Amino acid sequence: MPDDRKTNDFVALYASGQRRIYAFVRSQVLSAADADDVLQDTAAILWQKFDQFRPGTDFVRWACRVARLEVLAHHRHRRRLLSLFSEEVADAVAEKVLELGELADARAAALDDCVDLLSERDRELLDLKYQSAQTVKHIALALHRTESTVYKSLERIHDNLYDCIEAKLEPKTKP
Repeated sequence: MPDDRKTNDFVALYASGQRRIYAFVRSQVLSAADADDVLQDTAAILWQKFDQFRPGTDFVRWACRVARLEVLAHHRHRRRLLSLFSEEVADAVAEKVLELGELADARAAALDDCVDLLSERDRELLDLKYQSAQTVKHIALALHRTESTVYKSLERIHDNLYDCIEAKLEPKTKP
């Protein structure tokens, strides 16, 4: 059973961080196909070295350090320049990608929290628009409202969500 737990832990961590790891890799190589290859190699190495990962630390940062080594190996293997930029620039870009990924994750979490704070009626309207991908015309007909009213309601909800997200992130974005 310990192997099952290890596998489950790895899969959960990798699945939750894969988008950010891919963004990191993609920022370091020229083509999406190369990024896919490097990501696949990185995933295999992450699994092999998963015993070296310290639970409770940032899995994505650890994975990106491994990915950076794979990017360098990729460049050497392809006999390309280390990158289009100096190593310092590549490292700075990579760091920025990680920061942006963390901000995107924080914004997504804040959005989830803010949606939970909406009234049931507002959540229903959002579900119709974004989950069910209904047109405003269909929503208006279903809710017995005018299209203008639906547009105004969606605008109000969007404004409220934006304000809520900004309020939740404010302490994290200020030094």
